[in-house]
Amino acid sequence: MSSRRFPGKMLAPFHGKPLIDHVMAAAIKASGQRETILLTSDHPTDDPLAAYATTCGWQLFRGNLKNVHKRFCDALTTFPAKFIGRICGDSPLISVDLLLDVQKAALTGRFDLVTNVYPRTFPKGQSIEVIKSQALFNVNTTVLNAEEQEHVTPYFYNRNNNYKIYNFVKPNEFPIKFDCVVDTLEDLRRLESLPL
Repeated sequence: MSSRRFPGKMLAPFHGKPLIDHVMAAAIKASGQRETILLTSDHPTDDPLAAYATTCGWQLFRGNLKNVHKRFCDALTTFPAKFIGRICGDSPLISVDLLLDVQKAALTGRFDLVTNVYPRTFPKGQSIEVIKSQALFNVNTTVLNAEEQEHVTPYFYNRNNNYKIYNFVKPNEFPIKFDCVVDTLEDLRRLESLPL
């Protein structure tokens, strides 16, 4: 909610529902029986998002605004799981099929991180990362730089020799050919002009 370019975007209307509804619907559909939890900050700017999540009946965890790595670890302490997925809330057209593929690879247990952004071949707005919880807990937090704290996975990419990382490459038949992330109001309007 504290985006500099588009404050409050998570609750901005997109095809008749708040933007975050589309992301959560895809995540819940892909997760099946697994828990889907909305992680946001404990900063007051995220109070409206937290209140909305509560009215929707979504599980919610609030944590550190800047140190998202800590937020993830704290969430895993509250909601123990073998893996934690990262999908940004500004991706209303995230592919459920892609979520299922990444999840399936992660659940083999053979990788510390399953992603589709290392390197990126999918359009922006289709980014998915699933991290093995033990790998996340084993991070040496004393060496985390600001980017690694905020975006979590760069720590693993910057030390790729120490981790088993599997990257999905976009197949030619992937249906979405354009960036579909909402960074600005203009992005929202552009995407809303497209049929769902």
